[in-house]
Amino acid sequence: MPLGRASTRLTSVSAIRSRVPGRAPSVVSSRAGAVSPVGHGRECLVRYAYTDVTDRADLVAPYPEVVATFEAVGWRPLGRYALELPDRVVERLVAGYSEPARSEFRAHLPDVTTTLVSPDGEVSAFVSWFWEEPAVRLASVLFDGTLVETSRLWTRRPPWPRAMRSGWAGMDLREEVERSSVPRHGRSVRAVLTGDLADVASLSALVDAHRAHVEEFRSARVPFASIGDVIAVRRKAFEHDLRVRNRAVAVLAALLLLSAVVLGWLTGASPLARNTTWLGLLLESAVLLVAITLAQGWLLRTLSYVRWIRPSYR
Repeated sequence: MPLGRASTRLTSVSAIRSRVPGRAPSVVSSRAGAVSPVGHGRECLVRYAYTDVTDRADLVAPYPEVVATFEAVGWRPLGRYALELPDRVVERLVAGYSEPARSEFRAHLPDVTTTLVSPDGEVSAFVSWFWEEPAVRLASVLFDGTLVETSRLWTRRPPWPRAMRSGWAGMDLREEVERSSVPRHGRSVRAVLTGDLADVASLSALVDAHRAHVEEFRSARVPFASIGDVIAVRRKAFEHDLRVRNRAVAVLAALLLLSAVVLGWLTGASPLARNTTWLGLLLESAVLLVAITLAQGWLLRTLSYVRWIRPSYR
């Protein structure tokens, strides 16, 4: 779908994205199952679609009371969108959870988000479901393309798939919400503890925190003109989330390889260090493999919280 009108002025998010030097305008797919190029490299390709579902009466928007509070203080609804994945991907994701989390997850697919825009048009709000509590994120795009986001801080740890449960057992809620934040490289994400966002005072506190967050950059904001603008911003942020995740995995792989070489040399598993029998080599390698397997979840979580290894947003 088109992302705004052609203009010689930077009058919308779409316009500024198309005018950033060296960046091609984004295309938001309204077709389920479309292939969207993600990030900078083949390893980031993911099949998904951000779909405008504003007119889909069969899809229920979560937390209408929060949406109603936004409207009560003057915010204007832009529409709704859903992140849709192929059926086989959905089944693989759902299968990783144990009951009752599995059924709850499935009941909220596709993930529908309601979007609103502030009275001045410079802030968009995203309201969606996140494990029995609302996920609320405010976003502004600056003149240079920087994305500034302020999110409601989770109040409980979400259930994790079985394969990730041990590694993320000690997760930090704030670090998880801010995991893609790279303030010096085009994206600043900040988590704010709030009360019930169906209450005007609590919602206003979140909005005030976001505006203070934006003011730290001392830059003009670009208004959101349509649901297409909002989807374009969310899509690019999702692409960045994937690249952040891939970077942490790549660093983990490099560290594990380095550790294997060093530990192998120190324990004599390497034939270069000293002569050893093949049986001894196999036993020592097995011990090392078990240790790495047990530690990799914790290592990945720890690396995910290291800001300086994250890729740039712009």
